[in-house]
Amino acid sequence: FDRLKRNLVFLSFASVVSPALGFLGTAVGMVAAFYEISIQDSVTPADLALSIQIALITTVIGLVLKTLAMLLKTFVMHSIARREDQLYLVYQRLFER
Repeated sequence: FDRLKRNLVFLSFASVVSPALGFLGTAVGMVAAFYEISIQDSVTPADLALSIQIALITTVIGLVLKTLAMLLKTFVMHSIARREDQLYLVYQRLFER
């Protein structure tokens, strides 16, 4: 069970950190977009498109990673609970006759 519980710590960490990293990427992308505006006299949507695309992609990646980590954590938690139940049934059969 210790190995499975260690996975829970990692998955909890990943589900907390991934949206923050996605938001960081969003902030960096938006800073880059505003930088493009500041250095050019006239800015077209195409000039900003790459920076905004990076900002949005990092947000999506962060949210997808959080969702996957939460799903995996739920799966591992249920796996641990199922194994604990199985061990308890074995214990009952062996020692509670």
